[in-house]
Amino acid sequence: MSLFLVRDVGDLGYGIKGITLNEREGFAQELRRNSSASGRIPDISVDDLPIGFNYDGYGHLDLGSIDISSLSEEELKGKLTAVREKYVDDLRRNRELLAQGRIVLPVVAEDLIQRGGLDSAVLEAVLAAERFLGSSGKIGIQVRRALASESAAKRQQLIWSLYPWLGGTSLGAY
Repeated sequence: MSLFLVRDVGDLGYGIKGITLNEREGFAQELRRNSSASGRIPDISVDDLPIGFNYDGYGHLDLGSIDISSLSEEELKGKLTAVREKYVDDLRRNRELLAQGRIVLPVVAEDLIQRGGLDSAVLEAVLAAERFLGSSGKIGIQVRRALASESAAKRQQLIWSLYPWLGGTSLGAY
């Protein structure tokens, strides 16, 4: 995902040059008292906007991977509790980062597989920045150029090709 953000519009990207990956954003003193964490880490932060992304692949909160036939009731409760705890932590992360001024948009594997899904997520980030800041500046212009370009279909084909276990480009063409 980050590769598509930083690539030039003419090179199947969105033209966002400044991103930071996995950098801890510390909490204000008031938040430290109420959290067990010293800060939170968005997967991707857009440097020039208060926007970030967290990507969760298929293995994240994967209830389908729990083989209930081989678990005791106690073990099943433990697994389900762990999934719930992760879900709650994800929600708290997004809320705590928002309180610090970072809007974190979750992106899931299904967004990348869905035709135009990554385009939608990136546009949503730009729209959020515009709503909260009044402008997304050059980034908004670049993203809209990328969305309007003829390379959108090629970008989606490239994304699909990165998922050979799902059939890659055989998922369909625009």
